[in-house]
Amino acid sequence: MQPTLSKLLLIILVSFPAFVFARHSSLLTENKGQVRNQFLEARPDIQYAMHGGDVSVFIGNGQLHYQWYRSLAGNGPDLTPDQQKDEKTEIYRMDVVLLGANTNAPVLAEGKGRDYELYYKPYLPFDGVTVYGYQKISYKNIYPNIDWVLYADNGHLKYDFIVHPGGKVSDIRLQYTGGETSLGADGAITASTPFGSITEQKPYSYNVETKQTVVSAFVLKENILSFDLSPYSGTVVIDPVVNWITYYGGNEVMSGSNFQYEWMPAVASDAAGNAYVAGSSYASNNIATTGAFQTTYAGWRDGFIAKFDEQGVRQWGTYYGGNNSDCFGGIDLDPSGNIFAAGPTTSAGLATPGAHKTSGQIIIAKFTNNGARIWATYHSMSYSYGLNMPVACDPSGNVYIAHSFANILKLTGAGAFGWDTSMYPA
Repeated sequence: MQPTLSKLLLIILVSFPAFVFARHSSLLTENKGQVRNQFLEARPDIQYAMHGGDVSVFIGNGQLHYQWYRSLAGNGPDLTPDQQKDEKTEIYRMDVVLLGANTNAPVLAEGKGRDYELYYKPYLPFDGVTVYGYQKISYKNIYPNIDWVLYADNGHLKYDFIVHPGGKVSDIRLQYTGGETSLGADGAITASTPFGSITEQKPYSYNVETKQTVVSAFVLKENILSFDLSPYSGTVVIDPVVNWITYYGGNEVMSGSNFQYEWMPAVASDAAGNAYVAGSSYASNNIATTGAFQTTYAGWRDGFIAKFDEQGVRQWGTYYGGNNSDCFGGIDLDPSGNIFAAGPTTSAGLATPGAHKTSGQIIIAKFTNNGARIWATYHSMSYSYGLNMPVACDPSGNVYIAHSFANILKLTGAGAFGWDTSMYPA
């Protein structure tokens, strides 16, 4: 799924305070009218927000809105005050909706911070509004006999579902919109967007009364997340944790346009908690690391692969492309930790000597876990439709790809399912 940027930009506008006593980005900040949309209209459906660096999370009415910010003009001391004032910002949003939730669930805030912010804006009362941050907020009966509890934990957002007797775990269903979700072999879920990604650990669940662990796991189907729990009694807490959120990309404006972006549809993870991402970029900086397989931007659009550890620290990143358009639309790991990535290409010279095919419109590449290329081959001379290209490995290390094509030239071999001898004689 590729989100439509025009529908996701500038959905929420945060009006920053005219005077701030202290920033409490590590707390959940109440909304007293300072959060507005792009038309400066109030957002009463947003009750709390958490701001941290270049990403914010807005909370309310059974929804989470992750919003990333990226400057089009760049950052740094070289900007004059006028340039800073006129600086344009690109915004991207991903929504997480609790399907079927009670949007009028009463909310209880706890752990009030000592610091506060004062907002003075034309659309607020003359004396302004005083806004506090809280350590914890609880939505009571967000589902029947189920509470939704959110915490600010050392700059990280954490949420629990507390299932009381009579509550049904099957009622809890979270739909991701604006991001591509994947479930890793370690049981963690990653939601990826063109501006950044979030990773949630495998849920930890326990019985409140006995403190005994209840075996639980994420279930992901068509971007809808639910939970699978072993049999239990009493009150149980389901506790997934958002590990980290990060940007990945350059800061250059794409040629011929007023914006620049990275597209990252492919995410995989390993048992050690490392995350692997793949996609394409128009940027010539901030993608590849020193000593990577390909450190320089080669074409109009280059594919890339990057590895992050379980704390969100990049281990390495590499371009992979020629002098035209290239993209990785899928990624997976084999049991030995080798990385397979595949995607459409219009560049020549990307295959290794002795490859299955030395030309085509699909590139498949295998890398070591440290980012060194092992081999690469083209496949297909048929027109490639779209950029997403799921990749999967089996226990023997074989790789499988899936994609949509226009029927222009032969793709299959004789005897394959769907082989049409009248159209493609052997």
